[in-house]
Amino acid sequence: MDFGNVFPDYGSEVGKIIRDYWIIIDSYNINCDGSISVDGSVKFAECMDYLTELPLKFDKVIGDFDCSKLSLTSLHGSPNYVGGTFNCSFNNLNSLEYLPKKAKRFIFDNQTKSMYTGDINSDFEEVILLQLTDQRDEILPKQISQNANHLDVIFKYQNFFTVWNDSNTFDLEAFNSLITEIEDGLK
Repeated sequence: MDFGNVFPDYGSEVGKIIRDYWIIIDSYNINCDGSISVDGSVKFAECMDYLTELPLKFDKVIGDFDCSKLSLTSLHGSPNYVGGTFNCSFNNLNSLEYLPKKAKRFIFDNQTKSMYTGDINSDFEEVILLQLTDQRDEILPKQISQNANHLDVIFKYQNFFTVWNDSNTFDLEAFNSLITEIEDGLK
């Protein structure tokens, strides 16, 4: 059901937010819970680099979702599913909580403070970790960059191994156990 047609004022409000924040968005529907499903892609304009949070709540995006080069501190409002690439690089993210559960490709950077994803394990076909600074200035633990080739599997299982606790603290021993399992064939 298209919630925007039942309560037209909410649909107008969503349209105003899309215009005011210069969001490039393909055809969309407003779901009963107020979230947005997009039959195509979503791109936030780079001139919106003052945004610290997403102005809308997304559910499913069939194409790409690009919220890079903003000033996001949280991914709250991110879609649950992205059919293409989810790009949240060049932000000020405290964690990856609210990360999509599934996307074809995921792009983030080593300035992200924590890979803590809340209670979800995410399924990505490909993960790209951008190195924005040299290793001395890296915020993520160096063990993550050293194992970047395993990130797709790490995101799938890191909660089972409690690699990050609720206070976003990295557990090196748990991470090493996960890497050992991956090297032994965990996919």
